[in-house]
Amino acid sequence: MVNPEERHYVAVVVRSRRAWSRSNPKLATASSDAMPAGVLTLEPTYTAFLDDRLSFYYDTLPKGTFDFYFRRAPRPAAASSSPPRRRR
Repeated sequence: MVNPEERHYVAVVVRSRRAWSRSNPKLATASSDAMPAGVLTLEPTYTAFLDDRLSFYYDTLPKGTFDFYFRRAPRPAAASSSPPRRRR
């Protein structure tokens, strides 16, 4: 991502399909597969791993070019299916 000027209170959001799950490498129970291949250019103030998006939040984002890395994996079929319908 290219940021042409210094900005404050920035959110960089990566949306994805629900069929993919993002791996949080900072969890104590995370496997080695959760580690991304690269390193973030600038560590975010806060990161949110949600069902349909991954968000990087910065209090201040200086002028420059930034790289974002994360790992994702397909979810098992049962994890993305709806519960069975109830009969009335």
